[in-house]
Amino acid sequence: MTLHGTDSECGKALGMAARFADGDLAADELAWLNGHIKRCAGCADTLGCFAEVESALGELGQGITRDHPAPANARSRLAARIRPDTPA
Repeated sequence: MTLHGTDSECGKALGMAARFADGDLAADELAWLNGHIKRCAGCADTLGCFAEVESALGELGQGITRDHPAPANARSRLAARIRPDTPA
């Protein structure tokens, strides 16, 4: 395992970080990324940290939603603000 791969490979890997953390990579992208992080300790560490932060933020958001639910008409009010022709 190396400390870091080529700049272009690492850039590609780090560019996939958000979709990796969300589980949104296509199978071929995930296979490539898994191969890269097996060879590149720097990207493995960075993606691991990114996934931890993403998970913590998701848990925080769920807690806020659970403890402070949105008003019943929040969705329609938001739609009306975005598209004024939508009834509130």
